[in-house]
Amino acid sequence: GAAQPAGLAASAYEHYLQGRGFLQRFDLAGNLDRATEAFDKAIAMEPSYALALAGLGEAYLARHSLTQDPQWLARAQAATERAIKLDAKLAAAQVNLSTLFFRTSRYKEAIEA
Repeated sequence: GAAQPAGLAASAYEHYLQGRGFLQRFDLAGNLDRATEAFDKAIAMEPSYALALAGLGEAYLARHSLTQDPQWLARAQAATERAIKLDAKLAAAQVNLSTLFFRTSRYKEAIEA
């Protein structure tokens, strides 16, 4: 697996890794809730943890895929924007942004992202 980022609390990194694991199998009952909880814990420990914010955004996008409820797009956008504000070059956040633009029919912006 990836090495723990320098200066990051080990427990925040562990929660991030747990979130990623649950997110990989978001199709299993309860895993999206577990992923969201894990990312939330990582962010609570390290509020500027851009990768965990991007993971949270991805979890909200997955929830939108399953439910088509627009509230999840709004939450995904908020988490993604926070991640990009912290790290504009973070690939995971840029992928979320592209997905958000695509799902809201903003195709030119999706391609640019």
